[in-house]
Amino acid sequence: MKTNTWDAIAPPPPAPSAPGVNLSAQKGLIAENVEQRKQIAPIAKAISNKPLEVICHDSKHMLTGSLQKVSEAGGEFITANKAASPCFADKSDLVMNLLDHSTGKSMNVVAKIIGILRKDGKWIYQFHWHALPQILSLD
Repeated sequence: MKTNTWDAIAPPPPAPSAPGVNLSAQKGLIAENVEQRKQIAPIAKAISNKPLEVICHDSKHMLTGSLQKVSEAGGEFITANKAASPCFADKSDLVMNLLDHSTGKSMNVVAKIIGILRKDGKWIYQFHWHALPQILSLD
């Protein structure tokens, strides 16, 4: 006789809010724990620690914020967006509009997000670009 019951082959995974769960390991979710930030690949030595104002956008979202830890390889885009989840997806491309306040010139740069985390109520997007934009060069 056949029964209409479900026989589990393995126990269910822990709930995402359970203590000790690494959220970044589950379906690419965001690292909520500052200690987990160390797991994100470090960017090359920063050439500038001065915050730079920037507008970042993709086909769906636009955020303002600042760039920090800028290097020839990339840096961090920090925004005070209060959304419960990040607006930009990990490993996605976005356009950054950089503004040089001293000259009034701006330029668009394409970057790829390589890590996302939430810290102190701010979203931090680590990104990579192909080369340091000319507008940021030290020359």
